[in-house]
Amino acid sequence: MTTKTFLPVLLAVLVIDLLCFTSILPLFPSIFEEYSKNKEQDWLYSKFESYASQLQNFINIPVTSRYNNVVFAGILGSVFSFLQYLSSPFLGSLSDKYGRKLIFIISVVGSLISYMLWAFSSNFTIFTLSRITGGLSKASVSIVITIVTDIYPPESRGKGMAYVGMSFSLAFMAGPMIGAFFSSRIHGANINFYPALFSIILTIIELFLILFYLPETNKSKSSAENSANWKEYINPRSLITFNILGPQLSSQLRIYGIVYFLYLFIYSGCEFTISFLTHQRFGYTSADQGKMYFLTGILMMLIQGGFVRRIPKEKQKWGVMLGVATIIPTYIVMSLAFSQTIFYISLILYAIASAMVVPCLTALVANICPEQQKGLCMGVFRSLGALSRAFGPLSGSILFWLLGPTAAYFVSGVLLCVPALLFYRQLLNETKKAA
Repeated sequence: MTTKTFLPVLLAVLVIDLLCFTSILPLFPSIFEEYSKNKEQDWLYSKFESYASQLQNFINIPVTSRYNNVVFAGILGSVFSFLQYLSSPFLGSLSDKYGRKLIFIISVVGSLISYMLWAFSSNFTIFTLSRITGGLSKASVSIVITIVTDIYPPESRGKGMAYVGMSFSLAFMAGPMIGAFFSSRIHGANINFYPALFSIILTIIELFLILFYLPETNKSKSSAENSANWKEYINPRSLITFNILGPQLSSQLRIYGIVYFLYLFIYSGCEFTISFLTHQRFGYTSADQGKMYFLTGILMMLIQGGFVRRIPKEKQKWGVMLGVATIIPTYIVMSLAFSQTIFYISLILYAIASAMVVPCLTALVANICPEQQKGLCMGVFRSLGALSRAFGPLSGSILFWLLGPTAAYFVSGVLLCVPALLFYRQLLNETKKAA
């Protein structure tokens, strides 16, 4: 099977996987509001609320439940990503040894189980269990990225990563709209069932495509070995510095890892709370949230399809720099957006940054990864993203809870100057060496 015939199937699988993942995004405010109505009958939700009240009293801020659901959602988002952080390097390394396809199938089966639990999550405890199951098994994106590095040579991997980015954009455009559509038809205790059923059906289709239409791309899997012990797989310092791959790697890869972690840590905190910001500031419903994600997805897809995939290998660093520099004013403007017009201006900037940073940075890292450790290398890279998203949503939610959206987004915009300056310094150093 050639790349031209194989890639559409791979991208279709990725889009399906991400549609399932994104359909829940606009539903979080409604889901948590529904669970809050029956909190006396749910020990886990009651515990969360009790701890939140104790913290509010401890730091001497007014006790209010207005932002409690933001924190609860942030905790679940962080747990989901933390479990991805734990599992991604392991699964990536296993894909080097046993093949991409087998690990891909295992990951998708785990996701299917999590969606089944979501469909019948009549209380917060079962819903939490579904997110834990999903977090442990969600390695599909890192495996797809590794497969792209298998089938694309270094000089055109940026194009392959742009196609992956376009798949993300398409899913983030359509998934929330689909979730919002289902939620608008169903209210009350069954708010989870139909979006979850949609995810179950799609995941079965995804599994079918992987089983019968995706070939194995890791031809040298029998010789892939890694000497790292289990502690190195979950050691944040070992992952951020890529030491798990061995001491011979360049400092360039380590700087990219630090920049990626810091950028996503701050970015994901704001990304996660956008639905709560619009819900509280503009009264957005799930349908309004879906339209917002739809517009963002269209803009990202246009940018990635029309610009990012055409960036040559030697210019991808500048694509990262432009994207990181754009996200700084994005969150500052968003913090001051009390009209929908200003908010949508900030959303355009948000789409530009989101479309550029991760695809370009992923291509840069993929080009440096050792051939026999590509699965592990990209698993570590995705694990860094998961680690940042493990603490980013929780930190962003707590900041939102303590300070409110205006101060939280303004502070985040200022803090993003740190990864921007780190990457710019690395860019200058590489330019000097090349001169």
